[in-house]
Amino acid sequence: MTPKYVTETELVFSDLSKGLKKVAECLLHDPITFAIHPAKKIGKIIGVSETMIIRFCRSIGYEGFSQLQEEVRKEMMHFHQGAPLPETEPYEMNPFAQNVKDDIHILQSNLENMDPDSLSSIAAMMSQSERVIVVGYYQSQAFAYWLFFNLNYITGNAYLYRPDIDARLLDITPKNSCVVVFSFYRYAMDTIRFAEEAKKKGLSVILITDSRVSPAIEFADHVISINLSDASLLRKGPVILSIVNSVLTEIVKQVDQSDIPASMFKYFIKDGERKNDDYDFD
Repeated sequence: MTPKYVTETELVFSDLSKGLKKVAECLLHDPITFAIHPAKKIGKIIGVSETMIIRFCRSIGYEGFSQLQEEVRKEMMHFHQGAPLPETEPYEMNPFAQNVKDDIHILQSNLENMDPDSLSSIAAMMSQSERVIVVGYYQSQAFAYWLFFNLNYITGNAYLYRPDIDARLLDITPKNSCVVVFSFYRYAMDTIRFAEEAKKKGLSVILITDSRVSPAIEFADHVISINLSDASLLRKGPVILSIVNSVLTEIVKQVDQSDIPASMFKYFIKDGERKNDDYDFD
C-alpha cells in the first residue's frame, strides 16, 4: 500500500510553491532523510528553512514534522522487514555478490508495485503505433537505445531521437505514433521540452521516470514510475532495463497474436526459426 505521505504529496504537488516542491521532491526521492534527520537539518540539506519544512508537513495533512517523521520511520521499518535476508550466506563477504543482491533488492521493491494492466496498455500502444520515437539524454540515452534497438528488432517501427539532426522530427511524424521518454533525476530540460512539444503535436507520450512528481509527468499520457529511492547512479540500470524488458516481452506476445506482416519482424528469430535467412545471427 502506498504511504499516506506519498499520496497526499502527489495530490497537492502542482499547487505547491517552488520551495515547498523542493521539500516534496526530497521526501519522495529520499524518505530516509526525513526518517533520520530533524527538520532543521533537512532544511539545510535541501536549501530551505526549517519553517518551510513544517509548512510542507501541514500542507499534506500532518500537524507538524514529528508526526510525518514518525510515519516515514514506520514505513521504512515495514519496508525493510518485508524482505528479510538469510542469516548466513555462502558469499557473505563477496562484494560482487553483495552488489548483485542490492540490485535484486531494488528489483523486488519495484515488483511489488507494478501495474500489469497499465504496462499491457503501454505495450499495446508501442506495438500498434505507426512509429515509436524513443528519447533519452545523458545516462538515459543508454536505456533509450536499448528500447529502440530491441523494439525495432521486433516490430520495425522504432526510431531513436538524435537531437543533432532531428530538430523537426515531430513535424513529419505520423499522427498514429507515440513517444517514449526516459527522464530521471536530475531531469534534462531538453527531454521535458521534447515531451511537451510531442504533446502539443497530439502524439501520445509514454514517460519512464523515477518519481510521481517528475517534471515531464504533466505532458505524459502513460507513466512507468520506477522506485529508485536513494539508489546510486550505477544502481539504476538493472531495474530500468528489467522493466523495459518486461514491456518488450509483452510486445512480443502481442505481435505473435496479431496479423502484423512477417516483414515487420526485422531479423527477429521466433521459436528457433530464422525469419530472414539473409542474416546469420548467433
